[in-house]
Amino acid sequence: ELFEETGYVSDDWQFIGRTVESSAKLTNYMHIYFANHCRKVSRQHLDATEEIEVLVMPLEQAVSMVMDNEICCNSSAHGILWAARKYGV
Repeated sequence: ELFEETGYVSDDWQFIGRTVESSAKLTNYMHIYFANHCRKVSRQHLDATEEIEVLVMPLEQAVSMVMDNEICCNSSAHGILWAARKYGV
């Protein structure tokens, strides 16, 4: 998914955990991985129905966006806050 949706790859993956995207669907778990040291190797390879904008930013900015409810997707917020704690942001 990382490669297809962003054109980036990583050789350094770490399992963060799992989260539930919707509390109404407690059996719908999202398994979250952190990809470190990503590098862009290609353009995006999106499906016809996908529209994804890739934003590259400092982790500090992503944390601020979570705290300001600009990023409100549970799995994204989970991953960002996990990385912030791990890397002391």
